[in-house]
Amino acid sequence: GSINKSLVVAKTYTDTEVGKEATRAKAEELVFTKQFETVFGNESTKNSLKKTLRDAKTYADDVVVKHEEKTKEELDAIKKSVQDETKRATLSAINSSGISFEVTQNSDGTKVTGDINLVQDSANILLMKNSGLYASVNLSYNEIQNKLVFNNGLEEQVIKLSNLSILDSASYDRDKEALVLVFTKQFETVFGNESTKNSLKKTLRDAKTYADGTKDTLEISFKDL
Repeated sequence: GSINKSLVVAKTYTDTEVGKEATRAKAEELVFTKQFETVFGNESTKNSLKKTLRDAKTYADDVVVKHEEKTKEELDAIKKSVQDETKRATLSAINSSGISFEVTQNSDGTKVTGDINLVQDSANILLMKNSGLYASVNLSYNEIQNKLVFNNGLEEQVIKLSNLSILDSASYDRDKEALVLVFTKQFETVFGNESTKNSLKKTLRDAKTYADGTKDTLEISFKDL
């Protein structure tokens, strides 16, 4: 009997405490509801506030999206500008039969190197040394033997002049790029026989003769030498 009584007392106590807790929870809920209504007003006000918040969020999202789109457009424009400038600044080589180029690009920049193409022929008077290209050409007159000596650096050629002519003077015409030789004409010929004339023309490539009274002028052009 005492056990049953104890159980009844315990149950009564538990039910009482549970009831108190339920009452307290309802009271807190009521207080919270009152406070919420005090801050936000009635249901209509709450709905209006929710709509305002939704509209604000929608506006903010729209602003963010538009900003991202504008930023992307600006970045695309900058990217295209950089690509166009890179293409414009890119070097390319156009080679010829006489010179060739090599363009090397790396992280440090662009390097352009050139190379001259020399014909490997025994008749080519152009030579390459460490200091660069050079050619040695010399034309001299032997007054005693009355002859022209032409040396192109590879070989020496002698042009015998007529014994009936004497070299009077020599000068260089800068405008015509020609060596002008003036002979004193003692007879009707200056250059001697046909073989001598052909030899002179062949050696100097562009020899021209002008008669001037008792003087004959030989104009030797160096443009094509």
